[in-house]
Amino acid sequence: MIKEGSKRMNNQTNRREHRRFLGIWKQRKRRCFPAAMWLLVFALAAAGFPAAVLGQELQALSQSRLETSMPPEPPVYIMWEDFRSSFGSHNHALALEAGAGGTGSIAIDGSLDEWGPYAELRLPQNEAQLAMTGWSGPEDVSASVYMAYDEQYFYWAARVTDNVHTPVSDSTMWRGDSIQFAFSPDGTYGPEYGINYMDGQAHVWQFSEGKAIEGAAQITVAAVQGGNEIVYEVKMPWSTIYTGKPETNVLPFTMLFNDNDGAGRRGWMEWTPGIGKAKSPASHAQVHLIPAETDWSFWVEGPKEVPVSATVEYAVYAVNWESAPVTLQLKSEALGADRSLTVPGRTVAEVRLPFAPAEAGDHPLDFALTASGGGERQQELVATAVMTPAEVEARLNAVAAKLPQLEGLLQQCEAQGLATDYERINYAVIKDFIGYGKEDIVQGRLSRAYYVAVELQELYEEAAGKLQGYLNGSGTPLAVPRYVTGRPAIDGYSFVGDTKVRSTGAVEERPIFFTGYGAFTKVREDIPKFQDLGANAIQIEIGPRDVILDKKDFINQYSVSRAGNVNAAAEVVEGVSHSGLRSLQISNSSPYQSNVYINVAQTIAVEPNTTYQFKVWVKGNNARNTWFPGGASMKQRKSFPSGTYDWQEVVYEYTTGPQETSYKLMVLSENTGVIWVDDLWVGKLGSDVNLVANSGFEDLGGYDENKEYVVSTGKIQSDIEQALTRAATHDVAVNLLISPHYFPAWALTKWPELNVANNGFIKFSLFQPMAQAIMEDYLRALIPAVKDYPSLHSITLTNESVYQSNKDAYALPFWHSYLEELYGGDIGELNRVYQSGYAAFTEVPMPANVTASPWSYDYVMFNNDYFSRWHEWMAGIIHELAPELAVHAKIMGDPRGSLSWGVDIERFSEFSQINGNDNWNYIN
Repeated sequence: MIKEGSKRMNNQTNRREHRRFLGIWKQRKRRCFPAAMWLLVFALAAAGFPAAVLGQELQALSQSRLETSMPPEPPVYIMWEDFRSSFGSHNHALALEAGAGGTGSIAIDGSLDEWGPYAELRLPQNEAQLAMTGWSGPEDVSASVYMAYDEQYFYWAARVTDNVHTPVSDSTMWRGDSIQFAFSPDGTYGPEYGINYMDGQAHVWQFSEGKAIEGAAQITVAAVQGGNEIVYEVKMPWSTIYTGKPETNVLPFTMLFNDNDGAGRRGWMEWTPGIGKAKSPASHAQVHLIPAETDWSFWVEGPKEVPVSATVEYAVYAVNWESAPVTLQLKSEALGADRSLTVPGRTVAEVRLPFAPAEAGDHPLDFALTASGGGERQQELVATAVMTPAEVEARLNAVAAKLPQLEGLLQQCEAQGLATDYERINYAVIKDFIGYGKEDIVQGRLSRAYYVAVELQELYEEAAGKLQGYLNGSGTPLAVPRYVTGRPAIDGYSFVGDTKVRSTGAVEERPIFFTGYGAFTKVREDIPKFQDLGANAIQIEIGPRDVILDKKDFINQYSVSRAGNVNAAAEVVEGVSHSGLRSLQISNSSPYQSNVYINVAQTIAVEPNTTYQFKVWVKGNNARNTWFPGGASMKQRKSFPSGTYDWQEVVYEYTTGPQETSYKLMVLSENTGVIWVDDLWVGKLGSDVNLVANSGFEDLGGYDENKEYVVSTGKIQSDIEQALTRAATHDVAVNLLISPHYFPAWALTKWPELNVANNGFIKFSLFQPMAQAIMEDYLRALIPAVKDYPSLHSITLTNESVYQSNKDAYALPFWHSYLEELYGGDIGELNRVYQSGYAAFTEVPMPANVTASPWSYDYVMFNNDYFSRWHEWMAGIIHELAPELAVHAKIMGDPRGSLSWGVDIERFSEFSQINGNDNWNYIN
């Protein structure tokens, strides 16, 4: 960890970065800032060391002496004009005092004319700043940013280059071209704002308040677009950032540039982390406010942690604004530095100082700087040297070695009828996270592994101490009534159902809080653990793409996958079989290449730590490079014979892992030739029960000559029903998200008129007849299959519900009919309200964005009705099939944002039995 009073720095920069930067960007002549001032910058580089995870500062392990061994390098000098625009590759920057020393005052007018003398960030400077694929260069998306301040305001400006500008309004502006910018002045996150250019003007949105006294309404902004460039200027009273200007003259700050080229949010470009992937104050950059009267100043930046025995370097940058040279004396007892450097006028001097911690622990590092004319300033930071991987693993092993003792205490208490509900949570967390901590070590996340080791030890001591207190009578255990499998009733604002206390066996019907996790493979695997982790609910999902299948490649109970543009086909054929009438034929015309293959697969349920036997009959015609049974990451590969041959049996055995509950059985071809496969068999070693569905390919499933597609229940049976069965066994309630946004991609390709460029998840036209047929067939296959499972808690219709009918051409006639009915067929009345001159209702378009106008109001009401009717239609089908099954839509909690989403909260509540929203809180 690094500390500097209230300042915490985390930049990594070095001389090579500055030189690379100068090679990327063409330099331009700028006016020099003539104020008599010089500035000293320190930077610490520790290449390849992982950053701290979750923003947690690690506790000191021990104090030890710092060792340095590398001789200092001579200074390198860089002209300020070359250095000034390099701050994009740092996570520190300068904000000069506005209007001082010839910089001139700043007018918020969308022009950069007055920003020439100020420091500049040019982005991107490295791949780490780009969270998107396919970035093609500065014309794709790039930016230059400037910052300044005075006693009343913080100013910043940005020139953004973007080849396609697609904004989105208000609280979802992050989905479109926009800038997000965030502060953390007291070490906690916020405020965070967004700004975009839409409808010829700049718009500001406040995403979080932080400790700001005022908000977006007090911020002055301007934006001007010219070709592919937009210039933004922003003037923020300090009260919109914090309680006032930072006393330390250091402002934690970063910014992110979202990119949308017309097909939804593509990704973003971020100066430093701290907004996009995690709201992390520890990752924010540091902006140093430089008063005009300052003669000199300095700062120190570097990573929070340093690997033990690793050698790192401090890069000292001294910036002299005077015309005459400045002589500085730099001393650091901890680093063994005592040297003088003379910085020429308007020049940056770079000096590197190495150090290497010999032991794990906190190392105080001192810095004293003295100018030749007098005046000393000091700073101190504490660098934490983290343990070696072996030391962290030893800590984890030590906790693991004590687990049997904790289990013994649990069993003693439970044998005496003492409740251990909370202590069981500690035990379950420790048992799982020992492995996670070791996995972090292997993957280079040493800081997180150490954090895990420390926390697990604390959890152990807490649980062991409480259990011993229960046994000796000094403590009183807390018993917990736990949810018991069964669909709860809704009584007012509560879910009500049966509960059971483990320690006493007492059963009671009472209100239940449902808490838990979502939503993919791991949550299914961990169903047996959730009650011991204090959870009683999960959400899993399935979508129409899993049930509505293209007739091409349809094989009942199996999926067909291709990679690398393979030229291959898989189909069920008659007349060639080992038994019965049919077999699976795989024909491949693509010669062997890496990652070019076709496979046919089925996921089957398995038990952990169990040996299974796999058998298949196969026939070949010039066959090569074919194998089975696959498994996770295709690690199990038993080759089939090569060449041309009659039916042969291939056998394989595999023992599942300790947490393995499903197995992806597959037959794969990655070279030319034809194989026929029949009588697949998977079962426990010594058992005669075959776990493979449709093992002989005799059942054609939902194939129907009269439909354009196949309705298959294979995924429902092999995934959703398996999860519901296990959840019922382990007292876990399941909310099933039916995910309409997982619409079949092949259908959007086959019927392009179904495509809609909606900014939300849903990308298909809701009321197109083919789209409705697909959704209805999906629901009528899914709901009867799952409705009677007692573990099924409810159905979620949509997630983060958003629809914009103004992007759906099919909705336009409905819009016209809506207006005609609304205005009683009188186009003149509409023109009076809109102040327009339309000759007919069919001429009236939907507005592109929501603004404060009667036209937008009518659109909002229409869009709400359009999206609500679609939800009501789905809820109606579900309640026809399962009248008592509760449904709801997981909307986002933003009343103003919902104006453009089609979400009418009152209307949604009418078809829902459960009201709520998709909400969140960020962890510092």
